[in-house]
Amino acid sequence: MQCPSNHKAQQFYLVFVLLVGTYHVSVMTFFLHNSFFVIFMWSLVCLLTMIAVSQYIICIRMLSDRYKLANIVFENSISHQTKTEKCLYPTEIHNLFIKLRNLTEEVKTYYGFHALFIIIESVLLIASNVTKLAFNYTNNIDTLFAYNKLLLIFCILKMIFIFFIVREAHNTIKESKKTVLIAHDVLRTTTNSWIIKEFEVFILNCWNNPIIFDVYDFFDLDYKLLQSIIASIVTYLVVLVQIQLAITSQ
Repeated sequence: MQCPSNHKAQQFYLVFVLLVGTYHVSVMTFFLHNSFFVIFMWSLVCLLTMIAVSQYIICIRMLSDRYKLANIVFENSISHQTKTEKCLYPTEIHNLFIKLRNLTEEVKTYYGFHALFIIIESVLLIASNVTKLAFNYTNNIDTLFAYNKLLLIFCILKMIFIFFIVREAHNTIKESKKTVLIAHDVLRTTTNSWIIKEFEVFILNCWNNPIIFDVYDFFDLDYKLLQSIIASIVTYLVVLVQIQLAITSQ
């Protein structure tokens, strides 16, 4: 199936990656004043990884468009069925979604390492920035307001980037689930025993093997990942502040 690429989305993600990369260089410069080589190499690796992950996001978005087109073809085959139901082709439809499933697995496998690296790198940097902010606050260390603001903005940008990955994966999974609903509509409207049998097998395959965007089985790219990251950071921040206040009081 031909699916036009979304140039506006590509431009947006590229600009966002460059924006985060610029903030990354600025923040790392504050931390490592005399290590330009370390700053440059680490920022370059992170920037290249974010660019690769932005391509992953675009691929997930294009998969969502392909699932949407396949569902449209599926619905049209139902709405234009004749009395003999010759317009329904369960085998061809099944093969179409198998190809989409294989394409999804190829995309996950190819970009798995990049997604794993960017998630780990983002969580570590967010945790380190939160540690720095908490340390400055609890110890009443006078720093430039722009410096703290820069750290906070950097954390927000990183979380937004993770949100983009999760949102595109969620939309694609949501679109793939509509296929099962369409197949259920076929079972309610058709009386052909062969078609019913074929679509029952198709529905069972979809339910038993759902589309999931996971990263090497470590975690899934869904909203639960965002919730776990935010919960872990907040818990870490609360414990850190309590320890710092206890040390300061002594």
